[in-house]
Amino acid sequence: MVGSCNGFLCHYSRCHLHISNPVTGELLSLPTPSELGTLGDCYGFGFSPISGVCKLVRITSREGEPKQVMVLTVGSGIWRNIGHPAYSFSSITPCHGIYLNGFLHWIGRSCRDWSRRLCAFDVESERFQELPLPPSSYDLDKTYFKLGVLKGWLSVILNLNGDISVWVMKDYGVKESWTKEHEFKDPVGSFGTSILKFTEEGQVLGLNNDDRSMQAYTLARTGLVRVEVDGLPLMISEAWDLVPSFFSLKDISP
Repeated sequence: MVGSCNGFLCHYSRCHLHISNPVTGELLSLPTPSELGTLGDCYGFGFSPISGVCKLVRITSREGEPKQVMVLTVGSGIWRNIGHPAYSFSSITPCHGIYLNGFLHWIGRSCRDWSRRLCAFDVESERFQELPLPPSSYDLDKTYFKLGVLKGWLSVILNLNGDISVWVMKDYGVKESWTKEHEFKDPVGSFGTSILKFTEEGQVLGLNNDDRSMQAYTLARTGLVRVEVDGLPLMISEAWDLVPSFFSLKDISP
């Protein structure tokens, strides 16, 4: 999975790239990059509310070569090289960009001083900018980060040795607007659980890093309490938001 945006899902493999709408059942095949990807490559799928186009972003990572940012405007059929990023994302997981309000977001490292940065890629202008990180007392070099969207706000989950905190940026781009929404202990132990998804109702989907099983929890005063939910898959690697849409893929691919 590359990402989810406006009711569409973007899927990529070494040989196939396509966008789908699970509601309408439509599938749109896209041209793959001329060079095969590597495990260190990062991807993003976003929408520009200004021009009304969808774009795919690929940040290549090859040993001994400078990183390149490639962009595909859906419907153009052409991957464009727009230059070198000032950040490295390959050592930070996950490598897919989180879309919100016309921007794709990654946690990366500055190529200048290797410090952690929250990077936002403007889908319209195709330029990177930096956003402030939450005012955490954690040692950022030893902390696991996970970006997401919670209640319509950009969110960051921090996990340091099993101490988990969930922050949301209530005023986009404003450092002082970061607010800690939740704080609890990892139910499995230090880095035993990867938090996949928070719901507005206080439910939590977690991935057990030992056996890759998916588990559901509810947030209580004592922390996370596991709950039994029928129909959960036995194994999973990621969870994505999808807002159902009846828009046709023909509308984004002239």
